[in-house]
Formats: sequence, structure tokens, C-alpha cells
Amino acid sequence: MRRAFQWTVLGLSALLGLGGCATHPRAPQPAGDAPIRELHLFSLPVALNLDAEPGADGIGVKLYAIAAGQVKAVPIRAGVLEFIAYDGTVNFARTPRPDPFHVWQFTPADLARHEILTVLGTGYDLVLAWAPKRLSQGRVMIVARYLAVGDGPVVVSAPSSIAASSF
Repeated sequence: MRRAFQWTVLGLSALLGLGGCATHPRAPQPAGDAPIRELHLFSLPVALNLDAEPGADGIGVKLYAIAAGQVKAVPIRAGVLEFIAYDGTVNFARTPRPDPFHVWQFTPADLARHEILTVLGTGYDLVLAWAPKRLSQGRVMIVARYLAVGDGPVVVSAPSSIAASSF
């Protein structure tokens, strides 16, 4: 049992460390004109209490955008990035899409303040708060969506379901 716990702690440490900032300088990646083709969204497993009031009112996420022909994540220099939160867990294949609980929009200028450089490439480390709203369920589901400029494709990440209940 103890060894299983050690492996679990080691695995979680490695996962959370993936998004850490680089400790040595690197040459910036060229933004290029290649369109964004994939979004990879990572979240903390539990929602955050960001104020003095009891209850979850935000989440921590990291996002990486992959452009066509690129191996590592690239910075977003055009378009709009949205994070869409739903109260509870939604199965989009079985139910009609409900109204979002909260939506955050970021322009490239907004994202620049949250930019990080990791072994995965350029990404974004954000804390998304929804206060003063309150969740009615014990989970929040979040999806990232990139809206390209003009006729570019809309790119959506896989959803991430996050525990939001109080302990």
C-alpha cells in the first residue's frame, strides 16, 4: 500500500511539473502563420477557493496550442481563446449543450501576461475565477476553444472535469 502511494505521489509530481517554467533562457519560437490545429488543456484536479468565503470560486489551468506542422506548442498571436465552464459534468453526446456557467475570453495581448515556456513549448498558466457566482453541483467542467481570425477553424480542447465540492 505504501509503495502504491509513493508511485501515486511521484506520478502526480511529474504531471504537475510538466507545466513548470523553464529555468534557463531559450530562444523564442517563431509564431509563424500556421493555423492552430489542437488545444491541450491541463487542469488541477480540484477547484480553488480564491477568497475568504467558503466554497470553490475558480480553477487553475495550463493550455498549449499546437499549430499545423509544429511538434511543440506555439504562442497564440491572433484570434481569441475562450474557456467555457459548465456547472456539473456534461455529456455532449447524450444531452443538448447547456448554457455555460461562465465564459472567459482572452486576446493575444491578454494571454501574453500568462505565457510560460516549458519542455512542451509555449503555453499559458491561468487562474480562472467565477466569483461571485456559486456552483450548484460538486463538479465543474471546462473546455478551451480557439476562434481564429477570419475563416480559420474553430478548435476545441477535450473537456476537463474538476471536483469542486468542499471537504
